[in-house]
Amino acid sequence: MPGSALTISSYGSISFSFKAFPAYERFELGSQIRRAAFSVAANIVEGFALPPGRRRVNFLRVAQASLGEVGYCVHVARRLSYISEAMAAELESEIKRTGAPLAGLIRFERTKAFSRLDATVLFVAALIAHVL
Repeated sequence: MPGSALTISSYGSISFSFKAFPAYERFELGSQIRRAAFSVAANIVEGFALPPGRRRVNFLRVAQASLGEVGYCVHVARRLSYISEAMAAELESEIKRTGAPLAGLIRFERTKAFSRLDATVLFVAALIAHVL
């Protein structure tokens, strides 16, 4: 699961580079990156614990937003020179490897949810037409 890989990568890759963070940032920005990365995987899992539909898509969108948050935190850490350019590039690559399939999954789930809705609407319309 791509979200899980991002969480593991963030915990592993960023943890060793937190030593370069000022002490107060280890518990602020560093913690925020870990929480946001964990949220990506957690929301994907929570979404798939639900039946297909709009609620599942909502959890996937929250995962996508958390992924954006990870990207921004990495950007800030790089701009403040807390992580190296190489580390930032590695993490941004992991974010892209997670984001692309996640976006595809959201498209697929939305299409599936709306197709089911369209089928229900057509069925109800046909039933009403038959009764009238």
